[in-house]
Amino acid sequence: MVIPYLVFLGLVAVERMFELALSRRNAAWAFSQSGVEHGRGHFAAMKLLHTGFFAACALEVVLLERPFLPWLGFPMLALAVGAQALRYSRSRYSTNDFDRGRRQRKVLMALWDQALTLDVVPRLPQLWLTMADSFRTDLPLEEVINLAYLGTTVERQHIRSKAIDANMTQSWTTPEGAAVLLPREDKIRAALESFYTPVGASELDTGNQVRIQVMNGWPRSEAEQLAAAALKWEGYKIVGTSLAERQDVAKTEIIVYNGDQALGEQIARLLDVPLTSVRLEPDPSRLADVQVILGADYNPCSR
Repeated sequence: MVIPYLVFLGLVAVERMFELALSRRNAAWAFSQSGVEHGRGHFAAMKLLHTGFFAACALEVVLLERPFLPWLGFPMLALAVGAQALRYSRSRYSTNDFDRGRRQRKVLMALWDQALTLDVVPRLPQLWLTMADSFRTDLPLEEVINLAYLGTTVERQHIRSKAIDANMTQSWTTPEGAAVLLPREDKIRAALESFYTPVGASELDTGNQVRIQVMNGWPRSEAEQLAAAALKWEGYKIVGTSLAERQDVAKTEIIVYNGDQALGEQIARLLDVPLTSVRLEPDPSRLADVQVILGADYNPCSR
């Protein structure tokens, strides 16, 4: 286990170097906005401490031949990975609060997915005892187990989510000079009404048999993965994701090979792109029932 441990330690060190670069970027922006730095004197000591920490972690295992303790190592690995997921969900590198909110929902969905994959419910009593000092709740273990079991019976496409996005707010500067966002109450009210409108079981289950191929036609990193994840959560079967031949697609295209206009429009609504993106090209020989080519008008932060 020494080599995997050192590899993991190296990956964490690389991630820390990325954070250092991000810190410098943010500092440069703050200075450009008349920011003033205080307490820089301790920065050298912090760099020495962090460098020494990684060196000590590696040398302790190599020189002192520490054995791997599964009962301690695996829970600590889970905590380390969880911490990285938290960093990912909270970061605002090159994005904004709306995208951060989307990523936080994505992390929650991934946790739910992993809980099902790892068959966590039968292990809850053991995890409860092991992690007792890491959380606080007034729910007894019996209720947590019952709720967890209920969660395993919920189909993905029966889980709905909605977030406030940039279209539902407007920028405003306070008399003190602070840049804030004000809610557009009409658009937020419309979103809430749409969200709480009952949806029939037949509509929820529509995606079960529909196969979709998602392609990214605009230079937005991982857009196809984000769109595929959103569609997958609605119950659609994703048969492939890739980059499109062209990377200058201005408007998203939803090509329906096996299905009708209503199917294409439902997918357009899920991706929050115009209904005019849909076109029918019947072709039963296609592997995918629907092909989605994402364009510049696709905004993953709205999902």
